[in-house]
Amino acid sequence: MTTEGLANETSSDELLTDAFFFSNTKSVVTLEESRRQAEEYNLPADVSLTLTITTLRATPEEDIVHALGRSNGVYLMSATGGLATASSGAFNVNQLRRVLQAKDGVFSEMTDEEMDIVSQEARRLLEKRERHVTILDDSDPAARFGVSSGYRGLVDQFKQAIPKKDEPGYTLLNRHKHNEIEGLVASLDRLLASDMRSGLVLCQTVSRIQKCLVRLANMEGGWVQQKDTTGNHFVIKARMLPAYRKAGSNEDITLILYNGPRFRKRDAGKTGAVQEADDAGQFSQDLIDALDISRKKVLLWTAYKSASRGINFVTTRDGKEQDFELFCLLNDPYYTRHTRVASSGFSMEMFQSFAQVIRDENEDWAVMSRGDLLFQYSRNRWKRLRKEHVIDITRTVFQALGRGERRPHEAMPRQLVLFSSEAARTVHLGLRHAEELRRRASPTQRAVLAELERHNVETAVFQTQEERKANAAASLKRAVAFRAFTSEMPKRFRSDPAARSTWTTLFDSLMFEDPVKYLAKLEAAGVPDAFREGCYMTVPVTAEPFIREVSMAGMTETVITDAFDGTDTYDWIGSLAPDGLVAHMSPKTRALLRAWKGFDIETAAGKAKMFPQPWFVTEIMKGYIAELEFEQYVQVQFGLSSEQLALGGGELQYLHPSNHPLYAELYQLYDFYFQVGDDSVVAVDMKNWARSTDRLKKVELQQEATDKHERLRALLPDKTVHAVYVNLYGAHKHTVRHPPKGSIRFMSLFVPNTSGVESWIANENLAGVLLAR
Repeated sequence: MTTEGLANETSSDELLTDAFFFSNTKSVVTLEESRRQAEEYNLPADVSLTLTITTLRATPEEDIVHALGRSNGVYLMSATGGLATASSGAFNVNQLRRVLQAKDGVFSEMTDEEMDIVSQEARRLLEKRERHVTILDDSDPAARFGVSSGYRGLVDQFKQAIPKKDEPGYTLLNRHKHNEIEGLVASLDRLLASDMRSGLVLCQTVSRIQKCLVRLANMEGGWVQQKDTTGNHFVIKARMLPAYRKAGSNEDITLILYNGPRFRKRDAGKTGAVQEADDAGQFSQDLIDALDISRKKVLLWTAYKSASRGINFVTTRDGKEQDFELFCLLNDPYYTRHTRVASSGFSMEMFQSFAQVIRDENEDWAVMSRGDLLFQYSRNRWKRLRKEHVIDITRTVFQALGRGERRPHEAMPRQLVLFSSEAARTVHLGLRHAEELRRRASPTQRAVLAELERHNVETAVFQTQEERKANAAASLKRAVAFRAFTSEMPKRFRSDPAARSTWTTLFDSLMFEDPVKYLAKLEAAGVPDAFREGCYMTVPVTAEPFIREVSMAGMTETVITDAFDGTDTYDWIGSLAPDGLVAHMSPKTRALLRAWKGFDIETAAGKAKMFPQPWFVTEIMKGYIAELEFEQYVQVQFGLSSEQLALGGGELQYLHPSNHPLYAELYQLYDFYFQVGDDSVVAVDMKNWARSTDRLKKVELQQEATDKHERLRALLPDKTVHAVYVNLYGAHKHTVRHPPKGSIRFMSLFVPNTSGVESWIANENLAGVLLAR
């Protein structure tokens, strides 16, 4: 915390200046809900806020400006920096250009002739080594790793060593972490089952697999030996593994979980950045010895973050240095320091990135006030930073690919390059905005990009651009018809029993289990084409869909497409809830959320896949999951299912509208009703808002809640009515005008956990609200 930011008087009306963006000290004061909100959420006295002051004293661009004051010029040399299309993540070259122009200086970029020299050298080196590039399937990495028959038994041993609940080191793993463990074990299998002598794998984190290795090393059997006290150096005894011993594998594998502080060479006589070196002598002797593959094999696993500082990972064989034979980017980095940080709360790096985007892209930035900037940041930061994010991830991936070619001039056996499918999709999107990186690409990067182009053709949804345009127009029409049906149908609930029956038919678990049967059931029930044709899209069985926004006649919808004109990847389950939250949901819900890669179907033309349309996911599927989880919550908290009538002595019971004389009116207003005691009714409305909807439509939501509460009070004049609006997660707490009798609350079913091992927990305070407390 610093007092400097509070020492100067400032005003939200003060206009932005260039000095504000890059030169002046910036201090941002944030008031956020207490980090302990999981324990305090929605309590009547919950006004717990955390005040944070974050300060940025200077920017790298300002350092260059100062350097220009002391010298005639500055050379900036970077393979991935200096992009005119990017505002953050590296030096903002637009700002450097502006500063130099103000000084009557010259800003020079690499000429086409110079770029051609770089490209020519990369193509020459490309011919010196055979690289076999494979794009993995991140949801099943072993499938394309070429694993042996011993892999399944090996990965089972690792899975059994994962700490269980109530054991030290336990963390609930989402699907990505399970896939990461499987991919790392697949790389170990490749070295155990082949004549490859070296492997390097980069991934998001090695902390999960590290716990498994430490446990395996402490078990009887002896096939894993721990060689240090920190859990970063292991030896795998191939002869102790029957499946591999029978296949003739008998060489030990040295397994390194790289961590910079653990393996960095340190000289007590030298301190400070001036004495550090990125190349010569950067590793400790035990790591240097481990990377000698003359008499043993070596496999090195490292997180992207640990391998980001220009590190030269090379092996030595009989005194000769060479790159790793197996080189793998197992998953995408996902987080970046400048656009998507791993921690919660305010990020000064993200705020600075957003500010620089505004400076570069908004022509009217000079008439914006500081208050305007904060307002835009709170509401539109991801929309404005999305482009920056895919560029930054592309930079990170390109840098990571550089770890696999530190000795490109040295001859070596064929190099097997395995590349994450998620990273591939993000790189494809990033290169849309940073095409210059293609021309700067190294030999390995070029080999990966060539395979990515082939992969995009193989996984395309459409064959021609005309087909894509036709699909965009047709999808928009389907979305409009679908939304018209779902918005008009509830208006008939009060007067038309058939409308209520049809609406209930739409919500069926078959939509997650078997789309073909689901659509057949809807057709048999008389559900019109306007709804049925807008539920799913059929694509080739090999397709990997993307999404993009399409606008026409003032209407905008997100439609499914492919890599050739997509602007984002399509993760339909991620549209329902974050992966971390899905891992915490009930087994019944998780069983429905398995078709990450679409639903396999048989058609007259052969095998194909179906994907839910984006609007179907948000309008119907998300609502079904929310209601299912709410029922599970009531079951866990009160031991009460919707089939049961009461809890204990009648303290809480489901009130079924179908048994009530005012059924039609009640059906239209809320999703669930509970009778509490003799004189209270709790009405629950399940919502599928995004947080942005919560913010931007706050006034509308509050007014709607007030109106509906008033209507229900009129229907049940002898009851005290408590209305609860429950979002699956992420709802804001709105201040509403208190009704004359009863209450109105906005709550989340799940809230982030700030203590313990669970990242999400059920909102236990909701239980008291359901009891009308």
